[in-house]
Formats: sequence, C-alpha cells, structure tokens
Amino acid sequence: RQLQRLGEHLQQLEAQRGEGFVPLLAGLAERHPPSGLWLTRIRLLDGGSVLGFEGLTQSQELLPQYLQGLGEDAAFQGREFARFEVRREAGALLRFQLSTRLDEEAGDE
Repeated sequence: RQLQRLGEHLQQLEAQRGEGFVPLLAGLAERHPPSGLWLTRIRLLDGGSVLGFEGLTQSQELLPQYLQGLGEDAAFQGREFARFEVRREAGALLRFQLSTRLDEEAGDE
C-alpha cells in the first residue's frame, strides 16, 4: 500500500513537472481576488516544481481566502509549501512570502 501511494505521488510530481508553468500561472490569476491583494514576485523553477511568490495585502482576511482558493485549484492540489511568512509593512500593508523550499526566499533571483 505504501509503495502504491509512493508511486502515485511520484507520478503526480512528474505530471506537474511536465506541465510547465502555464497551469500554475493560470491558477494564480484565476484565484486572485479583485482588489486588495497584489503579487509582487513570482518564482517558478524546474518545470514548476519549485514555486515561490511574494505579495502585499490590505486586509488580513484576503490572504487565507486566496490561499484556500489556490488549494482548490488543480495545479496546486498536493503541493506543499515549506516556508510561509507574513509581516506588517509601513502603511498597514501585510507582506507575505510563500515558497516550496525552506532554504530560499520566494523572491530571490
């Protein structure tokens, strides 16, 4: 059973890698709220297996709604984020960062 689950997981990862960036970018755009939240950096590497993004929001309620919407998108299902940070910026904005790798910042070039 465990080997079967591992095999299915590896197939899912390979399918994600082979799809490229389009489904991920489409998911980010389709689930984006109409106002109050902005993505300022997006990082996609290795066919989309490494993903990071950074943004700003005016409302702390918008971020969990956005992330929940992403989780419902097929391109993001099963994807795990190792790093999640939120901090308050000047002017009452919240800056957030998410990355699938813990050892790098979402916006690093």
